[in-house]
Amino acid sequence: MDRILFFIIALLLFSSCKDNLNKPIFEPLTLEELSKELKRDSSFSYFYERIQKINNEHINNDLKKAKYMELTYRRVYDMFIYDDTVLAKKLSNEWEMKYGKYNEKVDSISEYWKGIENKYSLDQYVKIELASVSTEYYKYSGGVKNVNLGFKIIPLKGKIDQLRFCYYIIPKINSDNKKRVYTSLLDRNWCLYSSPFSKEVIGHWEAGYSDKNKLAGKNKNEILRDYDINIEIDKVRINGENKDANDIEIPFVIKMYWEEGDDGSMKEYYSNKIIEEFIDKNYKPLLEYVFEGLKKKMREIDALSIDYLDEYNTSSSE
Repeated sequence: MDRILFFIIALLLFSSCKDNLNKPIFEPLTLEELSKELKRDSSFSYFYERIQKINNEHINNDLKKAKYMELTYRRVYDMFIYDDTVLAKKLSNEWEMKYGKYNEKVDSISEYWKGIENKYSLDQYVKIELASVSTEYYKYSGGVKNVNLGFKIIPLKGKIDQLRFCYYIIPKINSDNKKRVYTSLLDRNWCLYSSPFSKEVIGHWEAGYSDKNKLAGKNKNEILRDYDINIEIDKVRINGENKDANDIEIPFVIKMYWEEGDDGSMKEYYSNKIIEEFIDKNYKPLLEYVFEGLKKKMREIDALSIDYLDEYNTSSSE
C-alpha cells in the first residue's frame, strides 16, 4: 500500500513539474497546454500569436525550418521575456553620459530656426484676418450657390503693391488648435490681391468647393468658433521688391517639432530626428540604445532563439 501511495505521489509531482513548453517550436501546443500557460501568464497569448505568425508567414522554406529544428518553446520564450534590470540600468547611465545633453542642443537649434523664420517671415509686412462671411443661394432650388469670404488686410511696413496668400480651414475638434504644415495643397485656397494699398483694405474671395458646404449659412463668429482659419502669406511686393516665402526654407523636421508644442505625442520623435539630422547621425534614442544592449547580451546567451524571433521582422516574400 505504501509503495502504491509513493508512486501516486511521484506521478502527481512529475505531472505538476512537467514543462509544457519543452516542445519543438514547430509543433503546435494542445488546447490543454495552451490553457495552462495562459493561466500562468495571460501575456503568453501575445508570444504564441507571434510564434504562429513566424511559423506560418516567415519560415517559408525547408532550409529555414531546418535551421531552427532544435528550438523549443521554452528556449524562445525565455529570450522573449528576458529581463536584466542591472544591465538595463547600466545601459541607461551610458546613454545619459553619451547623449544626455543633446536635448539642450535641440532647443538651441529650434531657437536658431525660429530667429530665421522671424527675420524672413512675410507676416512682418502684412496682417490678414477673416472679416466677413456671406452665403449666396440659388433663387429657385434654394441650394448653396457660393460662399464668399472677406479678409481684412492690414499693411504693417508701408505700401503693398501686390499680395498673394492662401488659407485652409481645419475643424477645431480635429486639429486640436494646431497648424498642420503638411495640409494637402488641394485643401488650400489661394487669394491674389493685385491693387496697391497703404491702408487697411478688405478683399473678397469665393470659398473653395471643399469648404463651401461646411461654411454655408454660418456667420463669422460661428466659423471662428468651429474652425481654425490658417493663413499663410506666399508672396508680397513692397517698395518695388518681391518677397517670397520660399526665400527661406525651414527644415520640415523643425516645423513638425514646433507644431507638436510642449505636450505633443510626437515631440520626442521629432526631437530625435533633429538630433540625427543636425547633431549626430549615429544617435540612438534611449529605448533603442538599451534594447540593442540587452539584445547583444541575449544573443550571447542564445543566438539561435534571437535569430528565430528576428524572423518576425523579415518579409514573408523573401
